[in-house]
Amino acid sequence: RFDGVIWHREAAGQIGVGQNVLSMAAGPEDLAGVWVGTDRGLFRIPGPGALVDAPWLGARRILALASHAGLLWVGTDRGLAVFEPSAGIPIAQSSDGQPRGRVWSLKAAGSRLYAGIDRDVWWLEDKVWVRANDLGVLPAPATALDYRDESLWIGSDDGLVVWNTSTGEQRRYSFAAGDLPTGDRGERRVTAVSAVGPDTVWLTTPAGAVRLDLD
Repeated sequence: RFDGVIWHREAAGQIGVGQNVLSMAAGPEDLAGVWVGTDRGLFRIPGPGALVDAPWLGARRILALASHAGLLWVGTDRGLAVFEPSAGIPIAQSSDGQPRGRVWSLKAAGSRLYAGIDRDVWWLEDKVWVRANDLGVLPAPATALDYRDESLWIGSDDGLVVWNTSTGEQRRYSFAAGDLPTGDRGERRVTAVSAVGPDTVWLTTPAGAVRLDLD
C-alpha cells in the first residue's frame, strides 16, 4: 500500500506460501477492502493492517477482478462469477447472452463492464452481454484491458489494439521477438495495460513494466 510517501507491506504473508497474486481491485461500497485474486482463490484485505479473510473459490485461478454496478466481478479460469453483498459468497453469473470461457481480463467503464474472454472481447450493459464483433477473433487472448477517452486498450501476447468504442476506429500494433522483456522462464505475456495518453501506454509483463510511445 502506497500512502503518497512510502510503501507499506499489507498482510501479504497471510495469503499463503506459494500463492501467486494474479489480480487486485478495490471492492464496491458494500464489499469494501482490497480484493486479491491468486492462483488458489480470492481473498479480501478489509483495511490497512487488517487480517486477510478466508479464501473463496479456492479451486480456481482468479485472473481478473473489477467493481461494477455495486458488485465485485470475478474472472476465473472456469468462467465469470459475481460477488453480491446480499449473498455473501461469489456465485456463478447468469445474464442474457453471457459468454462462456476463461475470463482473462475485466474493465469497468461507465455503464459498461468489458471482459476479455478467451480470444474475444465482450461488454455487459443493462444486464445484457454483447460481443465486440468489430474486433473479430483476436490472435491471442485479451489478457489486459484499459479504458481512456472513449477508447478500449486491449493487450495480449501478440500485440496491442486500441478500439474507439464510439467511432469503431481501430489501431493495431504487433509485437515482434524481443519487443517485450521476457520472464525468468522465457514467458512473454501482457498482464496489465495503463494508457496515460492518446499515444502512450504502459504495459506490465512478467519481467516488469515497459512504456510504449505509439506515435
